[in-house]
Amino acid sequence: MAQIEHFVPGRVAQPIGPLAQMLRPMPTGVAEAYIAAYTNPGDQVLDPFCEGEAVLREAAAAGRAVLAVNFNPIAILAVRGLAGLADRQILDAALTRLGDALKAGRPLREHLNALYSAPCIQCHRPVPAEYLIWNRDRGEPTERYYHCPACGSGGLVPVRPADLEALEHIDPRGFSYWYTLDRIAPSGDPGRDQARRLLDIYTPRALHALTTLLIKVETLYPDAPQQEALKWILLRCLEQCHSLYAADEQDKGEMAWSRSLRPPARFIERNVWLTFQRASELARQAMSSPALPLSDQVRIQARSVRRLSQELPAASIALIVTVPPAYDYPFWALSYLWNGWLLGPEAAAALKPLLEYRRPDWDWYRRALTAAWRALRPTLRDDGHVVLVFTTRQFPLLEVSLLALDSAGYELEHSIVQVDEARQDRDYRLVFSPELERRSGQEIPVPDILDAAIRRTAVGAAQRVIRLRGEPLTWSHLHAAIYAELAREGLLRQAVALFAADRQPGEFVAQAVSNALETCPELARIGGPEPGDLGEGESAGEEPLRWWLTNTAGVSPPLADRVEEAVYESLRDSLALGKEALLEQMYLRFPGLLTPAASLIDACLVSYGVEITPGYWQLRPEDLPKHREREREQVLEQLFSLGRRLGYTVAEGDITSSQPWDVVWIEGQVPAYAFIVRWTAILGDLLFDKAAETAEVRCLVIPGGRASLINYKMWFNPLLRRAVVRGGWQFIKYRHLRRIVAAPDLTRHDLKRIVGLDPIIEQFGAQIPLF
Repeated sequence: MAQIEHFVPGRVAQPIGPLAQMLRPMPTGVAEAYIAAYTNPGDQVLDPFCEGEAVLREAAAAGRAVLAVNFNPIAILAVRGLAGLADRQILDAALTRLGDALKAGRPLREHLNALYSAPCIQCHRPVPAEYLIWNRDRGEPTERYYHCPACGSGGLVPVRPADLEALEHIDPRGFSYWYTLDRIAPSGDPGRDQARRLLDIYTPRALHALTTLLIKVETLYPDAPQQEALKWILLRCLEQCHSLYAADEQDKGEMAWSRSLRPPARFIERNVWLTFQRASELARQAMSSPALPLSDQVRIQARSVRRLSQELPAASIALIVTVPPAYDYPFWALSYLWNGWLLGPEAAAALKPLLEYRRPDWDWYRRALTAAWRALRPTLRDDGHVVLVFTTRQFPLLEVSLLALDSAGYELEHSIVQVDEARQDRDYRLVFSPELERRSGQEIPVPDILDAAIRRTAVGAAQRVIRLRGEPLTWSHLHAAIYAELAREGLLRQAVALFAADRQPGEFVAQAVSNALETCPELARIGGPEPGDLGEGESAGEEPLRWWLTNTAGVSPPLADRVEEAVYESLRDSLALGKEALLEQMYLRFPGLLTPAASLIDACLVSYGVEITPGYWQLRPEDLPKHREREREQVLEQLFSLGRRLGYTVAEGDITSSQPWDVVWIEGQVPAYAFIVRWTAILGDLLFDKAAETAEVRCLVIPGGRASLINYKMWFNPLLRRAVVRGGWQFIKYRHLRRIVAAPDLTRHDLKRIVGLDPIIEQFGAQIPLF
């Protein structure tokens, strides 16, 4: 069976529908690759923490049986909520019937809109507000936004006393409140106080309108597929109509909400009926895509892992591929609320235990994941695999995932991380297989021995990944390499066995790793904060701490230079190269610890390529070998001509130096300017060569297309940056040289005045001028 040892990229579609800001779906294309590699037609695939459609669709398309579950019922509702409807006409008919249903003697749509109506400030006709801005401390709205269809006036206007009349008819603790509270946590339920607090994130008017809609939906469609589709729309309304959206964020599209679960000082109250209409449009948009191919072989269910493990036959699963659940208390709390509101107390009960862990407790989370993976182990075939795919900025999520699976009877086969500093992303691909027999050397050591083993392994893994990549690395790279090696050596499992009873094993391992790196004389720190948080600065846009080696013997060439060469070769050898094909080539060529950032590949592609049609690239004409050599000859001639015009003695190369200069301008007997003409952005061999210090001014002459790539490399490689500044290197673009040569009159003084024109770098404390 084929092994996947390289990074498998995915495509992240723009999410629509309910919970789009909260769920973490599998990127499309990732499960497809692992299904093809690790299963055969007819095999069964499992996604035990489903938060998206990708595994279902891609397994079904490959002819595999697939089961996707999640213990959170509203996550399943969000993924499959429209699958039960045959077509859009059924949905439209259900929406029309709902809007026409009578409430208090008039159609429901009119009743709900009237809750937000107030006189137009111009024509005085009643018109519903689209939203209102509340002052939390005053407990009332202060501004409303509306558009009057009669006279065309509107906008954001102050709320007047007459505008508040609709609120006077809504009892904050009326029927809607108690009805909803009882659905979430019936009287006597220990979670009732928590449910009360969560209900307070809705204004009384929003709560009344949402509950009225829910009652109508369940009354009109008690046992029909329309109910699930309408609840899919209602879930979107619950997500959009709470009071956690700050008024200052109103014009920023999909607004961020207050994850403290406390309304901001000025918050938005949306018109529930207008929100329901907009959510209905999202449902129509979603129905324009192919429906989930649900059948006996393609299933999606709300199930806990424990229950699922009791229902599945032993050794029935060939592949488990999933995004592990994130530690996300705000989402858990809202899920508890919305499950009860839409589906009743049994659905809410599935989330209730999680509400005890408002503050991060990663050791509890490790134990929970360990129990889940241990329960699933009997369902996995002996030749089966587990694949975890996730993007996170939380270092502990990788740690607890490795600790949990290692303790639950799985062996790590491959651990791949793509760190992209430019995009502040860390994408992980972890592949496990079931452990068939106990690994040797698993005796439980005393703490000091285990601490020493962890330190030794951590230092070795850190040195190995730095030598392989040939660049100073952030904690993200070291962290992934170190913990993968600790898992392979069985040290994570030993820590769990040794400390599970009286100490958090994750903390013990983390402290040992931190101490090892901080005290290792073979590792050098570059930049970043004072010793302490190894990953500090990486997610805050600051200059992060990087690690390098005190002994650089045997270090590989910089990975960025190797990727540049590979991208050029791929473009050179293709008439039209697709972007996705290029990424696949690069990840296959640089697997495992060498996985390059997508932004680096993009920077190389833009530097050497031209997009001939959307998604397809060719090598730039000026970078074709014949054109490149001709242009180099022209540049050399221009340097010779310019030097003589300025009164220098011009020589080809410098016989006093081992540095292969292309052109040297000499003043008397002393080299004044030394030039190297280079068509690539590969600079390490020049910048770190001590012989390069023979000339007073050292210049690299490059094509303009390399400037952004050099900029990229220097931004993420402080050693390169320092060498440029300390060595006094200056860059000249081909086009600027041509401009200088074309000037009719030119003196040395004029030459110095062009310094700073279109510089490559301005960010690093010293501008690198063109000349």
